[in-house]
Parts: sequence; structure tokens; C-alpha cells
Amino acid sequence: MNVRRRGQSLVEMALVLPILLLILIGLIEFGRAFFIYAVVSNAAREGVRAGIVEPLDFDYVRNAVTRTLVLVPPEDVDIDIHYDDGTDEGTVTDPARIEEGRSRIVVKVSYPFSMVTPLISAIFPPTTIEFTSARTIVAGARAHKPTQPAGPTNTPVPPPPTSTPGPSPTPTPTPPGAAPTATPTPPMALYVQYLSGYPCRGQEFNPNKGRIRVKVRVTDAGGNPVEGATVTLDLEGATLADLGNGYYGGPTGDCWASSANDYTDRNVTATASKAGYSPGSVTANTGSNPVCSGCLVVPTPTPTPTGGPTSTPTPIPTYTPLPTYTPLPTYTPLPSSTPTPSNTPTPSNTPTSTPIPSPTPQSLVVTFVANYPCRAQTPPKYIRVKVYVTDGGGNPISDANVTVQISGGESGTLTSLGGGYYGGAGGSCWVSTNTYPNDKDVTVTAVKAGYTNGVVTANTGSTPSCSNCP
Repeated sequence: MNVRRRGQSLVEMALVLPILLLILIGLIEFGRAFFIYAVVSNAAREGVRAGIVEPLDFDYVRNAVTRTLVLVPPEDVDIDIHYDDGTDEGTVTDPARIEEGRSRIVVKVSYPFSMVTPLISAIFPPTTIEFTSARTIVAGARAHKPTQPAGPTNTPVPPPPTSTPGPSPTPTPTPPGAAPTATPTPPMALYVQYLSGYPCRGQEFNPNKGRIRVKVRVTDAGGNPVEGATVTLDLEGATLADLGNGYYGGPTGDCWASSANDYTDRNVTATASKAGYSPGSVTANTGSNPVCSGCLVVPTPTPTPTGGPTSTPTPIPTYTPLPTYTPLPTYTPLPSSTPTPSNTPTPSNTPTSTPIPSPTPQSLVVTFVANYPCRAQTPPKYIRVKVYVTDGGGNPISDANVTVQISGGESGTLTSLGGGYYGGAGGSCWVSTNTYPNDKDVTVTAVKAGYTNGVVTANTGSTPSCSNCP
């Protein structure tokens, strides 16, 4: 009787054991898949968190993703980073089109996954585990940090001059009155930027609608407009006309248009050159902008005079580049006179040391953020201000003392928002305490030890009205 029961148990075990093992292995495989999904989704979220504050630094975002990966080989993970605006209009790859507070950074992390057990892998083929995360770029991030166009890079600051040792025991004769050799100062660079919406291309298949249209602005390293430059295109060998205030376009005072219809998107390169400057260039694709059947309406800020007594506008300061240190020439004393027969030597001349001049301090550069300063058109008519402060090389300055003065009105101190931006204490723009029925000149001054002060003035009438921080 006991032998029959033992045989029955063996048969039952033989029938149930494969099913139990299959369930156990399946739990392990699906648990592994769920763990990898959790790791991939968490890595995508960490990448987005890094991207909303550093949207222009893709390497920084990728490092944030790979740091979060656990038990997943980073070399097998695919990371895709792009921008969009939360609509169905597609993605954006040009960093210059990012709008803080509106554009989103999107991070997609993918990992090829396959079961390791042959029996389970035969039932469930290999697949890809992926997760996409998107967040809106926060205000005060570096999305609006001024970008230098393609072309020459900034000239590095030469090292300070080295000290010259005193005269050697055997001096080398130098002709009297010889002038030291002058070291040339590197020229300033030209910076070329396409105006918003350019270059663009028409899509309608009729005369004059499929042309490519171009309009640019040329500035120096300090952001000052450069007139009288020669701006050429690699398209039809064209030369843009100087429209004044650094703008270049067509001969009729608006944008330049190609003479032939072109229904294919292409890269367009604009190159600017001028005597005394190193050339600058910029390249963009017509497919990165909306289509256009004519010249675009690009608002150009113009100061509006205020009523009352005539006020003298404060000119924008001239930004002095970093000084070029030229090593002092080595002054070799004249040779000693030949002794006379009386064996009385003539004393030699002693060289006079020349003090090294102190370097010129850098300048602070203050610019209003787009659409600032602005004033509400309906009560309460507050004035709102937000600025961006850099040094002469375009690097942000976040620890300056920045004050604002409204003509005929109040004054205040702007708060550093990080990344060179200054505004209100709440992390956005500065808002006046008083209301103003008329447009006013707004002057912002930046002060920091070791720098010359930076000043910028603009009128609230030169920007659209605002009932809150743009």
C-alpha cells in the first residue's frame, strides 16, 4: 500500500514540477523587465530635470541620464533629446528658437530588452523598453543666453609679460634711437544673426512665392550694431544691402529675396566682413522656420519720446575688449667707452626700468530681456523690468549690484535670478510700486568691483504693453 502511494506522489510531482518551474522563471524574467523599465523611466525623468535648467547643454543632460542607470549598461542605452512646444507642430532642433516658459525639453531613453531563458525567449521575442519625459523650460534657465554665431572665436587673453633680467656681463650693442618692435592687436570679431523667422522659403507654386528670403543683423563683441560691413550670401552670390543700425537685407529697405523660386529647403550662409574686424558668419536651414510668401514683419524697438521737458537719453556705453598685454622691449645699455691710455675707465650707462602699466578693467554689459521694459495699458499701470548682465566676452555675471531708475519716478534694486538674469524677488520680473499713466524712460545700472559700470536705457513705449511678467 505504501509503495502505491509513493508512486502516486512521484507521478504528481512529475506533472506539477514543470509548471511550477515555468511560473517561477516567468516571475524572475518579468520582474527583471519591470526593474529595467523603472530604471529607464527614472533616468528619463532625471534627464528632463537637468534639461529644464541647462537646456542648451546636451552633454550635461546625457550625464544626468547615465548617472541614474543601475544594472543597465550605458553603452546599450539610446538617449534622444529635442525640443517642442507641447503641440502637434513637431519637434525643434535649433536652440535659438527656444522660448523659456513655453518650449519643452523632451528626453527619450530606450533600451533593447530580451529574455535570458531560452524557453521564455521563444514565447516572448526581444523588444525595446523606452520611456519619454517632457518638462517646460523654467524661467531663468539658460535658454536665452546669447549665443555667438558660427565663425571666429574670441581672441584669448595673452599671458602677462615676463620680467627681463638685468644686463649681462657682456652687453650687446644696440644702435642709439632704435624703436621697439610694436606688437599688433588682434582685430575685433563680427557677429552675424538671422532675424526671427529668417531664412524662410515660400511653398506656393506661382511666381515670386517660392523664393528664399533673408535678413540679418551684424554686431561687434559688445553687442553694438556694425554698419558699413559687406554681407554676402552663398546663395546666387548675392550681397545684402546695409539698412542701417546693423540690419542688412534687400535694396528696397526690407528682406532680400532670391531671383528664382526654390521649393527645396536648404542651408543658407551669410558672411560679414569689414576692415579692422575679423569676419563672422552664420548658417541656418530654411526648414527650421515657417514658410513665407513675402518679407516678414519683424518689430524693431524704437525709443518713443516722452512729454514734458526734453530729457537727454543716456547713450549705451562703448564696451572695451580685454586689454592686450605687449611685453616691454629689452633695453640693452650702450657699450662702455674704450679706456683712455691713462687707464681710467669711463663708467657705463645704467638702464632705466620702466613700470608695467596696470590693465584696464573689464566692462559690464547690461541688456533688457525681450519685451522689457513694459507698462500696462489698463489700470493698474505698473512698469515691469528684467535685464541680462554679462562681461565684455559674453559670460553671465550673477553677483553684480543692479539698480533701476524710472525717469521722474521711483528707483529700486533688481534681484539676481541666476545665470546673469536680474528681476524681481519672486523669481520673475521687477514690478514698480507706483503706477504710471504715461510711458517712461527706464535706466538700469550694474556695478561690480573690478569692472566698469554698465548702463542701459529704454522707453516702455518701445515694447508691447504688459499686465504681468512676459
